[in-house]
Amino acid sequence: MLQNIVMFVYWNVWGPIFSILDFFIPKRQDLLIFAAANGDRFGENSGHLFQFCLSETKLDVRWCTGNKELCKSLNERFPGKVISGRSLNGMYTFLRAKTVFITHGRWDVHYFILTRSKKVINLWHGMPIKLLGWECPATDHKKWDANIRQTDLIVVSSNFE
Repeated sequence: MLQNIVMFVYWNVWGPIFSILDFFIPKRQDLLIFAAANGDRFGENSGHLFQFCLSETKLDVRWCTGNKELCKSLNERFPGKVISGRSLNGMYTFLRAKTVFITHGRWDVHYFILTRSKKVINLWHGMPIKLLGWECPATDHKKWDANIRQTDLIVVSSNFE
């Protein structure tokens, strides 16, 4: 019951407010946000691409996490390149970004909402040798569809996929 109330408030109160803010705040094409594993871990394909972009490009890249301890340790490792999914500064930085890289789904960026103004690229958290999505009988298809609808591009390892 409480979870239903929280989700109702999240989508029906916070969602529209966030979307309005996102509409009015100008985007920076060179600002990229990376996140993984529901915002709880650093790594996966997002982590590798984040480090590559940080060292090999002039793009402004940021790692987004909702985990306080991870945020602190990553800020020591990558000073000024980590945003908290629980801060106003993190929210403002997220709202300015045009492109977001994720590995698991919309919760990778914590409470920030993947609006239509964002280009969302799903790097996955591993090239599957297992059944995913509609292929897997255990999949909650409603949640799968909601997650996929918020993704503009999905990285795959072959033309067959």
